[in-house]
Amino acid sequence: MSSVALSINGKILKGWSDVNVTRSMQTISGSFSLSTVDSKLFETFTPHISNGDKCQVSVDGTPVITGYVDQIDAFYTANDHTLTVSGRDKTGDLVDCSVIHSSGEFKNRTVKQIAQTLCQPFGITVKTDYDGKAFKVFRIEPGETVFDAIERMCRQLALLPISTPEGDLLLTRVSTTPSGASLKTGGNIKSASLAYTHKDRFSNYTVKGQQPGNDSVFGKAAATPMGKAQDADIKRHRPFLLLAEQPGDGLTFTDRAQWEANVRRGRSKAIRYVVPGWKHTGGKVWKENTIVSIQDDVLGVRERWTIADVVFALNDQSGHTTNLTVMPPESFKLLPIPEATQDEGIF
Repeated sequence: MSSVALSINGKILKGWSDVNVTRSMQTISGSFSLSTVDSKLFETFTPHISNGDKCQVSVDGTPVITGYVDQIDAFYTANDHTLTVSGRDKTGDLVDCSVIHSSGEFKNRTVKQIAQTLCQPFGITVKTDYDGKAFKVFRIEPGETVFDAIERMCRQLALLPISTPEGDLLLTRVSTTPSGASLKTGGNIKSASLAYTHKDRFSNYTVKGQQPGNDSVFGKAAATPMGKAQDADIKRHRPFLLLAEQPGDGLTFTDRAQWEANVRRGRSKAIRYVVPGWKHTGGKVWKENTIVSIQDDVLGVRERWTIADVVFALNDQSGHTTNLTVMPPESFKLLPIPEATQDEGIF
């Protein structure tokens, strides 16, 4: 039988009766919520848990969350006892906390170097295989959170900021690594929920920017450049105009428009599957940012899509299940944004 363990203050606490552990490509921090209604466990667990405690959540011995306890909820009567412990990865602090930096400016530093400086006070290690060239200048915006600053850099380099099971920060790209599992009608699919929408898709995309004029750039050269793209699936007139984040030219803005069309098309398709247990046929726990083969005869989907979200769940009604959100890989294929000149800064 699968189990979840909460390692905290030198103790390993097992026997949770209600479990919800989430890891996602769409958020920088994983989260957990563990509950018990057993009066003996209630009395055993409560002396060992306090808000702010360091902790690690493991699924069948595999670490999935390393961070801190955020909240404790306890209730009891003469006959009933309920204890719920919730928390997040260490990277949750990057979402909550503001950047504190003496100058608020970095020159000729790579994304990893800047991110390490920002994450060091939180005890978070930064990992990446895509360090890229150094930023000429990167400036912190007043009042922004650490995550906001890191996300701006990552967007410029086509990177995804996500957490690791060890609570570190990983700057990565959408993976082509197979999960070693498949989703099959009549096999491991307990239920499926499809959500296809055109709500955030448009027929025509136009990206406009302003090429600043100077002593050597004026007239036509300083005219507003633009790029365009289309989504052929959208038949009616639905135009979308975007002002570019950075200076550029018609070519870079065409790329930006095509990226907008591609990503919106990809994220308009999502299927949520519920499968039994917390491990797939490969003997490993399900993992986000991996490719799964889908053979769904009911929904008519035979694709290799990206696992975007993984939720390990346990309750009285369904037992041990894993909830998976899968999307086309293009949903996460970001486009690098051209860097501004040093005089203009980065943003």
